[in-house]
This record gives sequence, C-alpha cells and structure tokens, in this order.
Amino acid sequence: MKIIKKVWGIIPGFVISILIAVVAKTIESRLPIHIVGASVIALFIGMIINHFWNPEFLKPGIKFASKKVLKFAIILLGASLSVGVILSVGKLSLMV
Repeated sequence: MKIIKKVWGIIPGFVISILIAVVAKTIESRLPIHIVGASVIALFIGMIINHFWNPEFLKPGIKFASKKVLKFAIILLGASLSVGVILSVGKLSLMV
C-alpha cells in the first residue's frame, strides 16, 4: 500500500515533466533554424513555470524525473554511443 501511494505521488510531477519535454521538442522542430536544442528549451520552460507556479505535490515526480530518469537516459546515451563507435570501427576495437 505504501509503494502504491508513493507511485501515485510521483505521477503528477512526472507527467508535467513529460509534457514540458513534448512542448520543447515541438518548439524545436518548428524553429526555422536549429539555434538551441529541446533540452535547453525544456530547461527554460521549467524555469519559467517554477518561477510562477511551484506546487508541493509536483516535487516528488519532478525529483524522480530529474534524478532517476535523467541518469538512466544518460547511461543509455553513453551505451548507444559506445556500440555505434564499436560498430563503425570494426572488430579491432573489441581488443582494446
């Protein structure tokens, strides 16, 4: 029961984080030239929202997204980069 309550506490802030990411990606795709990436746009959107609206019930989900999900995404990004480099270099890179 305690785990379910914790999960339900995370959901609202996590959903807001996902919505901010979707809005940032949409804005990035509609820019005529690539000036800034979606992550920078999402950072600015989050800063603006946090300045004007900062409810306590969103904090657990935002903390979860910024700590756990972001770390996992960075690990996956690093793993995909390593696999891509290995595949492009070939079998000789496996000896290193």
